[in-house]
Amino acid sequence: MSGMELAFLLSAELVFSLSVGLAVRLVELVFLLSVGLAIRLAVLVFSPSVGLAIQLVVLVIKLA
Repeated sequence: MSGMELAFLLSAELVFSLSVGLAVRLVELVFLLSVGLAIRLAVLVFSPSVGLAIQLVVLVIKLA
């Protein structure tokens, strides 16, 4: 194997590992963002319903 072939193989491997690493990071970023968004959405939907449930319980206790 000549030095030229070796250099080509090394650069191809480097490009491949960099692109794979970048793809993994991108997937991780998208996943984290979507999970964060889902959690925020759940909190946004969940908070008012919890507040409403607490108010209902207080109302029922007052009426009882």
